[in-house]
Amino acid sequence: MINIIPVAYAVTYIFGTAGSAWVLSSLGPKMLGGLEKVKAACKELETRMGTSEADEPGFEQARRPVVFRAYRIENDWFGNGKTVDQLESYFISQGKRLFVERMRHRASIVNDIIPGQLLQKGDEVVLSGRREFAIGEEDWIGEEIVDPQLLDFPVEVLPVMIHKKPYSNQKLDFIRRQSFMHGVSIRRIKRAGIDIPVFAQTTIDCGDTLELVGLKKEVESAAKELGYIDRPTNATDMIFVGLGILLGGIIGALAIHIGGVPISLSTSEELDSRISIWLVAQQTPYLRTNTGILFMGAE
Repeated sequence: MINIIPVAYAVTYIFGTAGSAWVLSSLGPKMLGGLEKVKAACKELETRMGTSEADEPGFEQARRPVVFRAYRIENDWFGNGKTVDQLESYFISQGKRLFVERMRHRASIVNDIIPGQLLQKGDEVVLSGRREFAIGEEDWIGEEIVDPQLLDFPVEVLPVMIHKKPYSNQKLDFIRRQSFMHGVSIRRIKRAGIDIPVFAQTTIDCGDTLELVGLKKEVESAAKELGYIDRPTNATDMIFVGLGILLGGIIGALAIHIGGVPISLSTSEELDSRISIWLVAQQTPYLRTNTGILFMGAE
């Protein structure tokens, strides 16, 4: 009996590899109503979730969800002057999250905007926010201008994974209304790698990733309040990868015997990869693998 175990393992291994491919490609779609129905359902899901060719390498969306636009103040509403805080409060009362990022007053550019900064007719301001909020402001504030010098400043795009309890399972509108979100716009929301709509009533779950956009100081301040910062990097800590392979090989080699049959804890290759991923994840806020597994480091 024991002598045929290797043969049985070899046969089942082949079926487990080739058989799973056959089930997924042929039998599975038939059980779901046919291949064409599955394809149509996939296309419908892609359309609803916002997945498109623009997500492929070498492509990008023509529409910019978050914009920075410059205007010359001409509206009589400003009268003898309004503060930045008054203008932003007015936008909020109109259901728009727009922020003053920079301004030009009498040929001088003001970089550090404070709530009490006075805005007067003739001044030029840069507003930031989602495109749907910014559209139409040229009809109210004044003429939109193209000013390379005024608009020449860096903004940061920072993905943040939500994990802190006060902001998990909350509506997006609740997060936007927090004081640390001043000057910060949410460009996109990803859940398990899939884009979901950025609506005020969208519920943010623990593990969702928000892409924050704004000035570096404001974005990083908000990111620390919300969760783990996934700062883009191409660096890999090879020490932890090597340590993971070593530990995986040692642990994977251990086996227990039941009735004379050796049973190992795992195949060495699989355990190597999982331990390596876990160790690297300890050096980064979180790591999402191609298999969809999410590893979170300790806070």
